Amino acid sequence: MNFIPHAFGIMALLTWISSFQFKEKHRILLFQILANIFYAFQYIILGLFSAGFMNIVSAFRCYVFMKDSKKNKETPFTVLLLFLFAIFILAMIYCKTLLDILPIIAAIIFTISSWQKSTTTIRVSCIFAALIFAVYNSIVGTYVALIGNIFEVTSAIVAIIRFNSKRLE
Repeated sequence: MNFIPHAFGIMALLTWISSFQFKEKHRILLFQILANIFYAFQYIILGLFSAGFMNIVSAFRCYVFMKDSKKNKETPFTVLLLFLFAIFILAMIYCKTLLDILPIIAAIIFTISSWQKSTTTIRVSCIFAALIFAVYNSIVGTYVALIGNIFEVTSAIVAIIRFNSKRLE
């Protein structure tokens, strides 16, 4: 068993889980950039190019959205469409099986969610995308990533409760 992709998976897991615990969108996205890079390395080393390249696009998308968020500026809809177009292009290149569709769907959900202004919307959407990736990871045998998906969902739920309960007080 090759330890290297799983080490990247562990690093991705830790940074992704941490991302949800920030209040500000730009900090969430900063940690998600790192997590996406680590996940990309994991998947590419394992030869899972569809998932790997979706994570590379996701890292770049998080960077663009983070820069706009730091400036309190909304990312234009056309930029969102460009990222969705990039995902579809990669999907046409790397989608070889029905299974390859799952990371594509997750990437689309992540892309649309991180474009949103509301951090709660980002967290809720990421729960759905993480569940889709959990199915993918269980089928392809990336068990560290699967465990990570479980922690991602848990971390997002904790953050939703934590930040939304403060609003209700």
